Amino acid sequence: MTRAEQLAVLLMTVEAREQRRVRWNRRTWPGRDAWRPPPSPRRAERLRHRLVLYVVSFAARGVTPESFGLGASLLCIGGVVLSGWLVYDDALNRTGRRALETWVARPANHIKTCFGPRRLELVSLRAFNKEVLAAHGYVGHCTIAGSDLGRTLGLHADWWRPARRRRWDGSWSVGLRGWGVLGRKDPSRWVRSTGRPLLYLQGVSAYGVRAGFAKPRESLDTEPRGQWVKNANGKSVPYAGCFVDVVPASHGLRGVDSADLDDHLVAWGLDPIDAPFAVLPDVAGATIAARTVAAVHELALLLDDEAARWGELDLRWLYSPGSTAQQLLLRMGVAPPLQKFTLSDEEYASWTAGLHGGWVEALLCGVPFPAVDVDVRSAYPAIAVLLDWWRYLSARDLRLQDVTADFRAFLGSPDLAIQLRDKATWRRWGLARVVLRLGGAPIPVELPRPGRGSRLYVRRACAERYDCAWPDAVLARLLSGRAVEVLEAVQLVPIGRQDGLISVEIPGVLLDPTGDPAIALVLRRRKAQRDGDRRLAAAIRVIVNSLVYGNAARFDPAQDGVERPGPFCFPPLASSVAAGCRLLLALLDHELECLGSGALYRDTDGAMFPANFGGRHGQAAA
Repeated sequence: MTRAEQLAVLLMTVEAREQRRVRWNRRTWPGRDAWRPPPSPRRAERLRHRLVLYVVSFAARGVTPESFGLGASLLCIGGVVLSGWLVYDDALNRTGRRALETWVARPANHIKTCFGPRRLELVSLRAFNKEVLAAHGYVGHCTIAGSDLGRTLGLHADWWRPARRRRWDGSWSVGLRGWGVLGRKDPSRWVRSTGRPLLYLQGVSAYGVRAGFAKPRESLDTEPRGQWVKNANGKSVPYAGCFVDVVPASHGLRGVDSADLDDHLVAWGLDPIDAPFAVLPDVAGATIAARTVAAVHELALLLDDEAARWGELDLRWLYSPGSTAQQLLLRMGVAPPLQKFTLSDEEYASWTAGLHGGWVEALLCGVPFPAVDVDVRSAYPAIAVLLDWWRYLSARDLRLQDVTADFRAFLGSPDLAIQLRDKATWRRWGLARVVLRLGGAPIPVELPRPGRGSRLYVRRACAERYDCAWPDAVLARLLSGRAVEVLEAVQLVPIGRQDGLISVEIPGVLLDPTGDPAIALVLRRRKAQRDGDRRLAAAIRVIVNSLVYGNAARFDPAQDGVERPGPFCFPPLASSVAAGCRLLLALLDHELECLGSGALYRDTDGAMFPANFGGRHGQAAA
């Protein structure tokens, strides 16, 4: 048996193994009532123009459970240092405090301030929270910045529990040392001192943290205490604080996918500091803390300058490349789809049921063979552009149009695969949802994996009603080789153009709302690749993918284990873009099948197939 015949037998064996009925998980639509709009874009206040309190903290080495060991802080305006502190735990013994006093007294360890060289003030954690953090970060309304800010502020706390506020689903309420005391009769209760609120901490994205001060306690005569500010409507609201974390901000602006501060320092041309997670409260620990807070200060200023070049982005809301994409849309004046479109919850539910991710599959494992590896460049933005995504996202409104008869004729065309080579075909159908009756046709399904959630597969299935984006219907038709019954086809038609759209300038390109920002970003990325700027190229890749897919597919955790739509959630776009990428792989399969082979590996926007499956035909395919 020849090599090609052996591969054909293996492929037929795999196909036979998949000839069974399956059941799939269906993502449900939580409803628009749970949706929250993103913060309105405001004029970003640059760190170089504000009073900023930089804070870093380290756990005590060798102590379990983890507790505060040593920290450092700088009070700065831009690049000018006003004052600095070395913070130790209140329980540190006299010998340890004397050693730290000796260290801060040495001229070599003095910091350069606008008043000349000054020593770091040695202060306990309780005193720092009460006299520095409260005075500047809360009462003084200055920005609190740091690295891994959630862990830093968590080490400053003596009490924590899950938050009970709706706006802070899945977050923690923490009581900072010195801002209250544990209840005498009930240690699980935090008794706040007058005018000192709780602090909320919530994990956002891979490395980000959202932080905010809670409502301060009221006095006995019901007069509000603590800090209150006026909102846009003139109403007095509790001061929530201003927090910046350099790690997620660097991830959002340069695509540095790491929690290690050193990786971000190196990416911005700074020297690494090799700081551990825990230190001893001694001379070595003090040196590490002082170096770390100085490095965070320097990195924050570089990030601030870069954010200013990226359309005046606000570092406070930079948690990931997805948040960068969101801020760019807000700066362009694009209103969130759920805020301006009048589609019903039933329509969104139908789109959400077919919201699947990338097609990742390996049909042949452990067998070496010569292969051809193909990949689609910038696949998600390319599919989005083919679907004319920007016309939809920038529209004033959408209406539904029944296209059942036309789509049936299109799906039954004998030259279906050839029509898909024409860009006009993709634009013609745009964002269209199809309901199929399946009798064994291959379709995307999400199958549960014990202990590992679920995973997307393309499997033959039977179903009375199957909601999907139109590319998945074409995929079922091409891979089955026979007609697929269409029960319904509905297309979203954009109406007009939203008012108030403006251009936004980022490094090297202008995002013009009269054009397609995805195209502009992809071209800018290719220029960065030619110039050897790999960091910028990596950042733009993730940002543009978030722009056309990630933010549209985003669902955030809420109370009781349910979800709520993300700020720019829009299932019709996310479903269509992912389905379009799967259709590209199905088209490759269709072409290979005509040559007597098929793809053995698939990964979202790429595939591998045998290089020697058919002699002259295999060479032509390669």
